[in-house]
Amino acid sequence: MARILKTFLATGVLILALGDARATDPPVNPVGVTVGPQFGYTAVSSRIDYRNIAGKPNTIYIPLGGVSNPEDDGYANLLMPFDFTFFGHNYVAGSQLYLSPNGYLLLGTPSISPVASNLRTQGGSFGNQPAIAPLFMDLVARGMQEGGPGVYAQTVGDPGSRKLTIEWSSMQDYNNGNASDIVTFQAVLFEGPDGRIDFNYENTKLGTSADNGKGATVGIRDTTFSDPPDNVLQWGFKPGTPDGAGFGLGDGDFRVSFNGNFSAVPEPASIALCGLGAAGITGVLWRNRRKGKKNAPAGK
Repeated sequence: MARILKTFLATGVLILALGDARATDPPVNPVGVTVGPQFGYTAVSSRIDYRNIAGKPNTIYIPLGGVSNPEDDGYANLLMPFDFTFFGHNYVAGSQLYLSPNGYLLLGTPSISPVASNLRTQGGSFGNQPAIAPLFMDLVARGMQEGGPGVYAQTVGDPGSRKLTIEWSSMQDYNNGNASDIVTFQAVLFEGPDGRIDFNYENTKLGTSADNGKGATVGIRDTTFSDPPDNVLQWGFKPGTPDGAGFGLGDGDFRVSFNGNFSAVPEPASIALCGLGAAGITGVLWRNRRKGKKNAPAGK
């Protein structure tokens, strides 16, 4: 596998600069890794001081809807509170975001698929649409309630420099219906032309084989007329497994920042998925995932 590798020490931290997101032996705590640039984005990992938003001022609790088991089967919708650039496209304020308990959000149509896919080589299991996936795997918000497990959203900052944080709080591995340890993580979308996105992780250990992202897809993908799409920057897909690729995640207080630079990308027409011009929660939508559906993991 062709790649460019540079190693050096800087303030005691080992830095890796990689030209390809694939790795045969991904580090457990890949702090200081750089992947890209690809399609206008470069991904960089670092340590952070994780800050929860659940229960904080200006935070909205977003209950997941469902028919038989909303904490596992549901999804919710949210309107973008500001214009957001993604792979060079402008999604205007009021565009629809769909949030899945399975660790991803979509700028298109709803999905509650639990089947993680390799964004670089496989068709997205949530369809050919724009997706942002900090921890795409079969997750469940057991005991979902405001102030407890579930999904939260917060918008802060002045116009022109706002950020939207979506937090999956106290999530568990579905684990064939068995309880696991909890993980909490965020996707942060930044207002402005560079399309910056941060994935923040309070912790990534579920006490199962999915620890440190080994059961998940982590990355971003645009939509094209082909599936898989051309515009993908994948941090990792089940790293450390036989079919895995890319990097794992740090145990906790860990960030992967996708910094965009679209100066060389032709300016596309503005994309308005929702022309209502409103921002905020518009209600909860849901669709029931029937147990035993094709491609669902054992026990689902």
